[in-house]
Amino acid sequence: MPGWTGGYVTDITYTESYHRDCAPTLLAFAALAAGFRAPDPAAPLRICDLGCGYGLTAAVLAAANPGWQVHGVDFNPAHIAAIRRLAEAGGLDNAHFHDESFAEFCARPDLPAFDIVTLQGVWTWVSPEDRDVITAFLRRHLKPGGLVFCAYNALPGWSAAAPLRALLKTTADAAAGSPAERLDAAFAFLDRLSAVDPAAFRNNPALAERLALNRGQDRRYLAHEYLNRHWQPFHVAEVAAALAEAKLDYLGPASLIDGVDAANLTADQRAFLDTLSDPILRETARDFILNRHFRADVYVKGRERLFSAEADAGWHAARFVLATPRAAVPATVVGHLGRIRLLPEIYDPILDALADGPLAVADLAGRPGLSAVNAASLRQALAVLVGAGIAEPCLPAEGLEARAAAARRFNRAVLERAAVATDIQWLASPVTGGGVQLDRLSQLFLLAETLGADPADTAWPVLARDNQRLLHDGRRLDTPEENRAELTRRHATFQSAHRPTLTRLGI
Repeated sequence: MPGWTGGYVTDITYTESYHRDCAPTLLAFAALAAGFRAPDPAAPLRICDLGCGYGLTAAVLAAANPGWQVHGVDFNPAHIAAIRRLAEAGGLDNAHFHDESFAEFCARPDLPAFDIVTLQGVWTWVSPEDRDVITAFLRRHLKPGGLVFCAYNALPGWSAAAPLRALLKTTADAAAGSPAERLDAAFAFLDRLSAVDPAAFRNNPALAERLALNRGQDRRYLAHEYLNRHWQPFHVAEVAAALAEAKLDYLGPASLIDGVDAANLTADQRAFLDTLSDPILRETARDFILNRHFRADVYVKGRERLFSAEADAGWHAARFVLATPRAAVPATVVGHLGRIRLLPEIYDPILDALADGPLAVADLAGRPGLSAVNAASLRQALAVLVGAGIAEPCLPAEGLEARAAAARRFNRAVLERAAVATDIQWLASPVTGGGVQLDRLSQLFLLAETLGADPADTAWPVLARDNQRLLHDGRRLDTPEENRAELTRRHATFQSAHRPTLTRLGI
């Protein structure tokens, strides 16, 4: 019997991931780009992350937004115990983590009404009964006008590779050991199977492609993706119909670049989709055109389109910041059609302006080089930059000091953790209200900065204790002197190439 786990994998914890698209600033911008009203991220929101896993997304959002109340729910006590320790170390008194099943949490009599609920992957991984519980929860506890972020494995993209999941689970279930060991045994079995030229692999190349992709992925992710008792990809119409029971309407894609037709569709495909007025039918056809295997969507409880004047005012007031070193911005971004060139005459003036710090669209439009760019082109360019993770929407300048103080407490706890562990690679930005990814070595450099210490003196004892050595020009550096010198060089690069970006983001 599955017992309290319900057939869900609990003997290996999930990855310590921050899910950027769940940030209310991103969701509000997605709503604005689609022309709809959304909860104001500058307001004192109530957020619920159902199936929060390790809970890092909820913790980062709480740290960057001390005026919010953020709840994370996961029935795996290992996840909740770990994130509660980090939240306590980071002084997060507005983050609440619940070691409860969905049914237990949703039955609580003291639940508030929520402005935003996020569902990262769980719709695919839970039982039909749990999906019914989630739907009832959304109907009862999501405010009118509230948003739901729902990400899930999608059809038809998963159709060809779904047999691989069944085979991996069957093989892993027959093996012994930890989930990671069982997955290794399953991959070994599949290698032997593919060597005898099975017709299923020969006639369905997607199986071999998915197998090659999965082999190098984090075993913790794979265990939760493939080894759960319940696993179901969905057509968008099926999810929309289920969420309609909670009075939810489809609003648009959470990933802004997915909504830029020029980056994803040919002219003929755009013309065909333009003949479809029903939004769910249009999304269904779009999924077949693109053969999408994953969707991240925004739903709203009471879809309210902005008046034209309101939409214009929202765009004029919207603030953005460059989240990437200016010199590292690529010349192209990836869409379903391939690589899309960022036209220098449009994008360079935007990037140069945002590199100076957060800027409202009203001010951006008047910057040199942008006076000839029309509003539609400017808005699409910002959607592309945000969708590609090159730029981020910002919170208002008002309240920055309080947000920065809360973020500093949490970030200090993460930096101190970097001295003993490698698991957390995200800090909280009081400028964007979301997360900033940073590798361990960069975190150690920031820790040295907070301590007023030499970066090599801070980082080298940590690397030496963990028996790690640096490389320079492909050569392993073995002596302490060589490693210290390399750390000093890398810190200089960090200061010149990355520190300005972190400063823009309030780190």
